Amino acid sequence: MKLFVILLSFCFSLSACVPFPHREVVVPDISATILEAGQPVSEARFIFGRSKAESVACDMEFASTLTDDNGHVEIYPQYNFQWVLMILGDPVADWELCLKRSTEMTRLWKAQYIGDLPSKLKLICDLASNETVFQRLNLYGHGRCEFE
Repeated sequence: MKLFVILLSFCFSLSACVPFPHREVVVPDISATILEAGQPVSEARFIFGRSKAESVACDMEFASTLTDDNGHVEIYPQYNFQWVLMILGDPVADWELCLKRSTEMTRLWKAQYIGDLPSKLKLICDLASNETVFQRLNLYGHGRCEFE
């Protein structure tokens, strides 16, 4: 039995993964306020997603909700249970925040970096602002949002 455990451990070490049950963030805990020229945007669809192509915003939707009268949204976190943890190589985080009003889709934020998804996002987005680039530790992206 001891030899079996040693051989199994050796095989896992060669495959760059170890058996380690854990939860992986699929959708972070998001708290956001959406504004347009300082005024709240109400009854618009706020989307956390990904894009297959740069030209199309949020065509792969993972979570969404409507803004309230104050332009505020809350999206609760979603997790996937994983049995194996990769120990070599880093995941690539590629996600977007979008806003849909009637038929118009606006990309609020596009993030692309090496690392895991953040577990929590708190931000204010203004549709009237210019796009900015933001970089803090493992959070990198561009768009119309400011992170708190």
